Amino acid sequence: MSQSLQTPASRQKQFMDLYRQGKHKLAMTDAEKLVQNYPEDAFAWKALGNCQLQIAPDEAKETLERAYSLDPDDPLTLTALARACFMAGEKQRAQALQARSIELDSGNAQAHFNMGHMLYQMGSYSEAEKFLSRAEELGHSPAEVLAIRSVILSLHFKFKEGLEALNRLYALRPQDPTVHNTLGNYHKDMADFRKAEWHYREALRLRPDYSGAYSNEILTKHYDPEASAESILQKSKKWSARFKPPQTFDHGEKNTSPNRRLRVGLLSGNLRAHPVGWMISSALEQLPDDIELHAYSDTDTGDNDPIAKRIKKSCEWKPVYHLNHRQLAERIFEDDIDILIELAGHGGLNRLPTVDTKPAPIIVKWVGMQISSMGIDAFDYFLSDSHETPAGVDHLYTEKLIRLPDDYICYQPPSDKPAITALPSLTNGYITFGCFNNPAKVNDTLLAEWAILLQQLPGSRLFLKGGQYSSDEVCERVLTTLENHGVERSRVLLEGPSQHQELLKSYNRVDIALDTWPYSGGLTTCEALLMGVPVVTHTGPTFAGRHSATHLCNAGMPELVTDDWDDYRKRVLDLASDLPSLAVIRAALRTYLEQSPICDAPKFGRHLHKALRGIWQRYCGDKVPAALTFNKGGQAWFEDESKPLKLPTSLLKEFDWDLDSAITILDNGCNIAKRNDIKELLGTGHVALLVFDPACGLDNASELSQYGELQHLPQVTLGDGQPTPVILDGAGEEPATLEPLRSTDTVSLEAFDIASVSLDSIEGLESIDLLALDDRHDSLKILKHGAQALADALVLQVQIRFNPIYKKQTELGDLTRWANANGFQFYRFYSASYAVSEQGKASTQDFRASQLISADALLIPSDSRLSTLNETQKTKLAFLTYRFYGIEDFKASLSSFNDKIDEDDDRGALTDAEESASLAPIDIFSLISEEDPLNQEKGSFVVDLANNLNQLDGSVIDNLIEKCKSLLEWQKGNNAAFFILTHALLARKTSTGDRERAASLESRLAKANWTHKHSLYDYWLSQESVRNHRERFDMAAIVIANRFKPEVVQNISRLRKDGGDSLQIIFVNNGRPDEEFEAIEPWVDTWLKTSGNAGAYLARNIGALYSDAPILLFVDDDGIPEPGFIGSHMRAHEEWDIVSLRGVYRQQSDSTAPNHYYPSDKPFPAPPELEGNASFLAKAFFEVGGWGDYILFGHGGVDISYRLTQAGYPARKQAYDPGPVLIHEYLRGQDHAREKLRKQADSWILLNILHSQIARHFSLLQEAKSQGIISRDSANRKSNGEDTHTSPKIDSDISKHQNDSKRELIEPKVTLPPEVENYITDIYQKSSVILEYGSGGSTIIAAKMFNKHITSVENDAAWARNMDRYIESADLLSRPSIMHVDVGETGLWAKPKNDAKWRNFHRDPTHVWHHDDFVHPDVVLIDGRFRRACFITTFLMIEKPTIVLFDDYTDRHYYHEIERLAEPTETVGRMARFDLKPNSLPRKHLAWILDNYNKVAYGAS
Repeated sequence: MSQSLQTPASRQKQFMDLYRQGKHKLAMTDAEKLVQNYPEDAFAWKALGNCQLQIAPDEAKETLERAYSLDPDDPLTLTALARACFMAGEKQRAQALQARSIELDSGNAQAHFNMGHMLYQMGSYSEAEKFLSRAEELGHSPAEVLAIRSVILSLHFKFKEGLEALNRLYALRPQDPTVHNTLGNYHKDMADFRKAEWHYREALRLRPDYSGAYSNEILTKHYDPEASAESILQKSKKWSARFKPPQTFDHGEKNTSPNRRLRVGLLSGNLRAHPVGWMISSALEQLPDDIELHAYSDTDTGDNDPIAKRIKKSCEWKPVYHLNHRQLAERIFEDDIDILIELAGHGGLNRLPTVDTKPAPIIVKWVGMQISSMGIDAFDYFLSDSHETPAGVDHLYTEKLIRLPDDYICYQPPSDKPAITALPSLTNGYITFGCFNNPAKVNDTLLAEWAILLQQLPGSRLFLKGGQYSSDEVCERVLTTLENHGVERSRVLLEGPSQHQELLKSYNRVDIALDTWPYSGGLTTCEALLMGVPVVTHTGPTFAGRHSATHLCNAGMPELVTDDWDDYRKRVLDLASDLPSLAVIRAALRTYLEQSPICDAPKFGRHLHKALRGIWQRYCGDKVPAALTFNKGGQAWFEDESKPLKLPTSLLKEFDWDLDSAITILDNGCNIAKRNDIKELLGTGHVALLVFDPACGLDNASELSQYGELQHLPQVTLGDGQPTPVILDGAGEEPATLEPLRSTDTVSLEAFDIASVSLDSIEGLESIDLLALDDRHDSLKILKHGAQALADALVLQVQIRFNPIYKKQTELGDLTRWANANGFQFYRFYSASYAVSEQGKASTQDFRASQLISADALLIPSDSRLSTLNETQKTKLAFLTYRFYGIEDFKASLSSFNDKIDEDDDRGALTDAEESASLAPIDIFSLISEEDPLNQEKGSFVVDLANNLNQLDGSVIDNLIEKCKSLLEWQKGNNAAFFILTHALLARKTSTGDRERAASLESRLAKANWTHKHSLYDYWLSQESVRNHRERFDMAAIVIANRFKPEVVQNISRLRKDGGDSLQIIFVNNGRPDEEFEAIEPWVDTWLKTSGNAGAYLARNIGALYSDAPILLFVDDDGIPEPGFIGSHMRAHEEWDIVSLRGVYRQQSDSTAPNHYYPSDKPFPAPPELEGNASFLAKAFFEVGGWGDYILFGHGGVDISYRLTQAGYPARKQAYDPGPVLIHEYLRGQDHAREKLRKQADSWILLNILHSQIARHFSLLQEAKSQGIISRDSANRKSNGEDTHTSPKIDSDISKHQNDSKRELIEPKVTLPPEVENYITDIYQKSSVILEYGSGGSTIIAAKMFNKHITSVENDAAWARNMDRYIESADLLSRPSIMHVDVGETGLWAKPKNDAKWRNFHRDPTHVWHHDDFVHPDVVLIDGRFRRACFITTFLMIEKPTIVLFDDYTDRHYYHEIERLAEPTETVGRMARFDLKPNSLPRKHLAWILDNYNKVAYGAS
């Protein structure tokens, strides 16, 4: 028992002497006695706690808490407790305690140093330096301060100051191994590898167990051009023996159930905005729920790091910076981690001593200083790909390689990526090479090779950017080395570090990026490609030397990967010598990258999931690790197993076919090999495809063979075994072995013999499961010579053409007779082709559009054969009919399918319930996922399915939803899939959200009378935040965005400035991370978020629900409102009796705006077809259901306009006014134009079927417009007390020809015969894009139709001006663009009067096709000058099936020579119709074509 409450001074001195002498164990024994004798004395507990910090840190915190409770104002207790709290992960409390200690004893140097050290460990370097400086001033050991300061200076790229600090430290502690290690790092960064190596070895001599120095030496060898892969491996393999842990963990009690949920650990200090974070975060988000992620982070990222935020959402986040290696290992083991993924390698903040203890049974190396084999016994697998680790390098890895099918990483481009500017060489006049890689990778050997390149391209420049270039020493080394190799200093720009956004912008100063060697770029290469800069690489000897190679190959540019310096320079010079091509590459590279496997997170996630599951499954089977290799189709094989990896059935997301052997398919004519889904089918591993290719039509056989088993036999056909001629038809038909029906007198034929093979003569085939025959070869001959081989075949797919074009073409009757005689029966047609699809049109069909042209006849075994099929054959038949043709019949009969009928394995295939909904027995999803546009038939199936969903049970609806979601993942613009998804969600009637949000949503829906939409909106709405609530606003502006664009900030800020506090701004984040839009938060009143891209219209409706205003305004996210925008909308609703108003779009670019952007300078009745600049009375909007939730893209304004009129709001109450102006671009290039028009066409098909009277609706709109219900005279409006503020603000200058010309305006008249006029009108109605040669009445026919893109080429200058004037003055639904081509003075019918401008004659047919804003047409009308040349130009230039209408054709025989290229498919009176397809031009026609262009030049056509 203690005799006193306080430890006597003599006992305190006794303890302190022991502690200061470093005799911590003796001191701890003494302290324990003090605590026993003086339990109420703070000193005793403080003494014990400090000893425990040295010996047993886990016990220190509790002891020091006791000391703190006894004396809360003792600075030394506070300092010790701060350290204990920090080690326990309580960083905020640690900081607060240390700050209090400094406050109580501001002169304590140790307290200041402890605070600085703590902040340094947390990554707060600037704050740390302040406390370190103060500690130094107060007399703290300069060596300890310098040790931390030198690292901080290096991290801030202050290398000169850092070296000075290191040299001072070295002078103080020449035998300190940590000083040598830091000096080694410094010299490595300076690319002085010999000095670096010496310091690392000195550190290891002084401390043999210094694993950090050993790691740094291995890392440095990867930068060294003199190091070989073999020498690095040998160095790495010595790790395990040198740093063998005292004990490893035993996993004998591990639960080895192969299909249970896996606990996967991620170990790294760089789970943040760092190369590691950028390259794993999106993939982690895609892993399914059977993978439970645990992230062990050695850094404190805070809440401002966007990548860390994303990773935290996918993982259980566990900061471990305060744990030592053993403690961390115990934590991982206690967390029962199954697979540990190490993400630091030999880099900084690595935890290799932790990994050495084997805290998880399986350890995988991935990303994070993934530079070569770790060489450490604890590692089992190494995640790679076939480009990083090509065949033959396995001996260089102690781990087993997992070769993924694409890239080994998944890059996440930043949301705020800068715009790409023009090729700098076009302005500079010289090529700029760039390299932004770590300057440590820029060694003298590399500089010498670059110098040769710079000499080969005189005048070129070299731009190097990186942290070390802030060092004069580094800059001097680079400049001197280049100078010694003949490169002047003036040609080299060296630039230090910058923020990430500025770094990316710097690529706009680079033409071509040069990769480093032997250590290549990783993230840097991806960022160069993102900014449009091609990268040329020379592969290095290690994994680190092939990073760029895999990124370039997976981005589709393998030609930029080289294996020697001569080839490296040749590739660079090839790029530099062709600036036009380099400019095209620059414009396309970002798209290539973002659409490549490098950025395909869902696909990568599937493969990563399969790999993790596969290696776990192998572990559970008590098998040693083995290499795992994927093919392109996603199948994977362990090296010691012949069968591909198969996951447990419970983990599969679709029905498990469980086929014992592959299905053998023979494909004659490539119809199977050219399916859109062939890669997916090959990738199932269930298909072995043998392709007979008589006409050499399969040009990607080599690529397809990487996805699965495929054998390609070019210039071979199935037949009778005799040589067979392949006939080339001069009329442009595809090569065939059948002779064409047309007379050979008018068509030239060429033929050459190829080999044919009879089916019955083929040896080695156990069976033929599917035979596919096209219609260009003699199918009956093939079948007659294959009856024996086909005796056990399961499906025959034979293409039948119903309007024969070949002699001896197989007819359906012949086929069915053969089938009946040989054990088969006709089952159904598949892949029917109609006249409309032959023409490549997606609009409403004409009188022959539904004519059946061809179809695949499907034959299956006869009933007697079906009854004898074994279980394997039944499964194969079910697989073939379901996966290839969408037929459910045979799948449903499988016992394995019936066993699983209640499980979520079918993923939405149509079932008997659909048949009860009166749908045809086809796979609707196969139908709508085809690349061809929707037509009337497909659209009808979609709408019928949507209208009959109430007849389906819940499981079927759930399957439909999953199937639609899956389809939309890879066809994001699929209107039909979104249409079905929306109706299925409405039919589901279930709630998925949290209760509080669901209740709020229900209240909003009830207010709008939209309660029937609850299940739909509950599915999509994931977040709501009302930040500025008022009972009522004057107007609500709803803005949605599914990706960040800089314009959105200008947009929202201007809306707030223009509308003030009376404007409610509602922002809907349509499925992106919130941090992308942080910049707009200050101006937003209500913030909503959807769980994914909900489409523009549904997202706008969600936004409208949260409005508290009588007027709703919808604004495009990338539009910028001009001043007065809000007021213009408000005044129109206040002064006119209207329910909707649409304004004007103005483009900033010089490209031609579409007619609906600015239809007139005067108001008139019009539907709200400009959906991003439209306002509505809220009452009417909610009454009609708002925008169409079911539309993904296109014609939403027409849809709501129709429903408004149906609800009793007349067309005249829907208005256009030129006052509200939004700056907005229409198209972003040709690809965007195609995509936009395609989606609009698909939407129109669905709406036309959904609303049977919508065509009548257009006539009502036109009638209201012609009545001019809204005053057209701004002066008259003013006299009636109306404000003229809404008068036009854009493009208001009237053409001088309109103001000044004395010529009378002539109305274009239709001069066509009635039957031709009616035919043209019908074709125009069904087309979206129209091109005319010759302007006039036909142009106005098109202009009176809604939403047509019309271009008309005119060579009569006066008539072109008249057309422009008339179009400006007339009330037209579409505004044609008249393109005048100056051919000089013209006379009657626009024929040139002379040859003064003959050099321009050829531009009349050709110029329009090369115009910047040109959109490829659906139909071309030839009714002007130079008609043969116009036809030839169209034939040569089209990129899709196109209708050509040639007027005055039938009675002018000199035009008929164009039938060398194509024959008319139809004649109507004097006009001929041609249906052209993109095709190559036979060489024999070149001279004739040149002759026709010469006739143009001489004005003879």
